[in-house]
Amino acid sequence: MRLEEEIAIQYGFDNRETLRQAIKIWQSVKISKTASPLLIQALDDNEIKIHKAYLFLSHPFEMQEQLVQQEQLKQQNKKRRIHSQLKQNDYKPLLQAFKADKLLKAMEQETQAPIIQCIEAVLYDFFKNQENYHHASLF
Repeated sequence: MRLEEEIAIQYGFDNRETLRQAIKIWQSVKISKTASPLLIQALDDNEIKIHKAYLFLSHPFEMQEQLVQQEQLKQQNKKRRIHSQLKQNDYKPLLQAFKADKLLKAMEQETQAPIIQCIEAVLYDFFKNQENYHHASLF
């Protein structure tokens, strides 16, 4: 394993490319001042991932802010859709989205827990592990 990869993993980045992107974002904020305040805030609040923020940096301030707002809206709609499906007991799209059919069946058999509790556990873990842990508040 390369040193960059080890450093990236040690500090919680998925890989060295994510670390490089984070460094570019930091440089944009501290040195060249090319990152919009809304982009920085969304990144700090875990509303967008490092890779998206990195891609947004190639645009002017105004466009960065529009892209961030579009991404925030997308995330809110996704959260509403998941919440709605849970309320309607419509689990099939959730199972397909998370490709978790086998996992859920195994969890249900092993724990004897109702399927809804298994789904909630899978979704909670998914959001927690995807830098979207604020969505885990659904449960």
